[in-house]
Amino acid sequence: MIRNLINDPSFCKSCGLYCDFCKYGVYSYVGCILAAIQLPDPSELPAFIDSPEEYMPKKIPKADVCVASGLHKDLLLELPSHLQKVGIRGLIVPIEDFVEVPSGLRKQVEERCQELGLENAFPKPFCSLEPAVDKPLISRFVTELKIGRHSVEISTARSGKHEVIDSTIVK
Repeated sequence: MIRNLINDPSFCKSCGLYCDFCKYGVYSYVGCILAAIQLPDPSELPAFIDSPEEYMPKKIPKADVCVASGLHKDLLLELPSHLQKVGIRGLIVPIEDFVEVPSGLRKQVEERCQELGLENAFPKPFCSLEPAVDKPLISRFVTELKIGRHSVEISTARSGKHEVIDSTIVK
């Protein structure tokens, strides 16, 4: 996600040999990223963590939204409290794999976020994230950084008896 936000030239490989470098130089949200914090890999931690706060970062910059991915289950459960203490008001947890965030854990984290007044979203997959009226902070994140579900504008043209796609624009 970070490489997409900063528009890293080596990130997009969609077009392969046919790349016309359409997106490079068009945008970069590098100034919107305050930190990228890596917590210990779940495979390097015990199965159950009694004191998850010991593994949490000691310093987190004040931001609006945190995007958390690949965390140990006990650290993810502790994260809303930790974020709320430093003034972060939104948590996005992309779900790319049920093993990473099972539905029971998701429900617990959602409930904890609601108790603490944190907006939260658990898009599955991340590209399905959409603005929501009841989540203005996350909606702003989606809209301004163009993250999540994109809209596509399709222009068509007549070709004989058929209508064919003439061009598309991803917004």
